[in-house]
Amino acid sequence: MRRLFALILLLSMLFVVSCSNDTWKGFYDEDLSRYLTLGDYKGMKYSEPDVEIDLKAVDEQIALMLEAATEMVESDGKAAASSAVKIDSYCFLNGVSTPELSLEGQTYYIDVEYDDVVVDTVRMACFGAEKGDAINIELTLPAGYKGIIERDTNAEFKVTVLSVYEKVTPKLTDSTAPILMPGCNSVAELRDAIFKRLQKQCIDAEMDKVRAELKKQLLSASVVKKMPVAVLNDYYEDEMTLYRRLADAIDMPLEEYAEKELGMTASELENMVAKRANDRTKEALVLYSVVKAENIAVSDALLSEYAEKMALKSEEIFKTGEEYLSYYGKNAVTEDYLWEKVIEIILKNAEKI
Repeated sequence: MRRLFALILLLSMLFVVSCSNDTWKGFYDEDLSRYLTLGDYKGMKYSEPDVEIDLKAVDEQIALMLEAATEMVESDGKAAASSAVKIDSYCFLNGVSTPELSLEGQTYYIDVEYDDVVVDTVRMACFGAEKGDAINIELTLPAGYKGIIERDTNAEFKVTVLSVYEKVTPKLTDSTAPILMPGCNSVAELRDAIFKRLQKQCIDAEMDKVRAELKKQLLSASVVKKMPVAVLNDYYEDEMTLYRRLADAIDMPLEEYAEKELGMTASELENMVAKRANDRTKEALVLYSVVKAENIAVSDALLSEYAEKMALKSEEIFKTGEEYLSYYGKNAVTEDYLWEKVIEIILKNAEKI
């Protein structure tokens, strides 16, 4: 109760809080003009992104694509630093075959360090070897190795090189262009496609900055008259509940979690969350004021479609839109979707300078 009183006191210093006993009816049912003077969101101005793509960036992309298309091909030559070797390695302890420490048909890269002492010794011994070579290796296996060796033990490994593989990177030609990017039938088409893709990526990134700036301008131009306390408390409790769960997950009191994990006192954490609750409440008032003014619709179907799009953009962090929705929650995803639609309207009515 003491903290709730302190929170309300803090919020009253940041914004004018309603003293009435009105019951909050929800963003769609409330007359939001009671709480907010909405800034002018039509006729805003922004600078159109001016993007220049360095042709070196195109060459770098092609180099990466060629590297990704590299294959390991069996060779009759000697194993070099860039090679891989396929081997059989049979272990003998005091002349007795030890199958549990032997390796059959395993492939290792010469230039890769392995945590296993045997594998690492074998791959180094294979440097300069050819297919069919037999190599004898003696080394001391440390106590505890593979849970089998009780004490430091001398071992012999009889290694046979079954195959040597070399990296083969394709050359950039008209015939390899469609392999690197389907639909491109020549090097010229490949370069043009990569150039356009990089250009779009840069423009999209710059436009994201424009959208963020327009949103910031709208928030700044909008003035809160009074805060709906119910909304304010909901945002505050949502975030505080998250921190409590994080603290519970590592079996810590919230005060200890704040100090050890966040580097702040519990009071400072509450103040930070209270400030965020203010910011989020204002954002919501601005958002839904425009949503209502423009009759922007949202449905489960539209939300699912949006979540699928965001899952695709996540670069496989989220496999499906359902995963995305589950992780962020329907309310948060709904607000993101509506902000996207609001910014589209702002851009449509904005003036390029």
